[in-house]
Amino acid sequence: MRLFPLLCACCALLVLACTKSTQSIQLPEYAPEAITRLAPAYKGKYITYRLDSIVPILQGRVLATRRYLAKDVWDTLIVDNQGKPAWRIFRFLNDSLGSGPWSASTTYTLSVYNNRLEQLENNLRTIRLQLPLRDGAAWNGNQYLPFAAYGAYNNLLFTEPLKWTYKWQGPLRETWSGRQYDSVWTVEQLNQVFDTLSVANPQYRLYGIGYIADKYAVGVGLVARQLLLLENNPNQQDATTFNPYKTGFGIRMWMVDHN
Repeated sequence: MRLFPLLCACCALLVLACTKSTQSIQLPEYAPEAITRLAPAYKGKYITYRLDSIVPILQGRVLATRRYLAKDVWDTLIVDNQGKPAWRIFRFLNDSLGSGPWSASTTYTLSVYNNRLEQLENNLRTIRLQLPLRDGAAWNGNQYLPFAAYGAYNNLLFTEPLKWTYKWQGPLRETWSGRQYDSVWTVEQLNQVFDTLSVANPQYRLYGIGYIADKYAVGVGLVARQLLLLENNPNQQDATTFNPYKTGFGIRMWMVDHN
């Protein structure tokens, strides 16, 4: 299996849903309302996503896609572990057709503080959004993370998460699940490719692809997430005879419903 075509297929999902427009909603660069309009919160809010998890199986020889529906439900305002008001959000999972029961998956919090949106999940705090809201503006969204915060990720080729630069891109007019949204902003966290010349002959060379980006629609919140962190390793015994093996993981997530 070729990794580069997989990346193209993953990205095509996001590209096909977007159209560039100059008629987007204009939000003030430095006003706190820009954050709250990109991540509105109220009791009972929910967003349902299609969630595809990409994982290596068969000792890394094959990339498998496991498909789910994920439903995020805004529960109530609480005080987080730093004393900040935060919304507690429950995530539930179902099969991709929604034919089974919903089962509890995880709990996380979102808080708007000091002109930014912070997320706390699994006791790891990240800055998901930050002012100024301007194309190209950047910040260190992982500055609160400990070293090697993401376990298996740290065995890959990519930059240590502590050094990731989050960057605004947009806005664009985009369509998701048949609905058009006038102002969608992308936050890119990672965009790295190593040894691209070896993609045509993956059995011989080590290479990796890392891409992470979130999309937020004004008045809705997170509408899509793309995460791909994969490394291709040549077989150490006989690269000519045996297939390479892959390490890493990926996520494709896009909104299918909200209230």
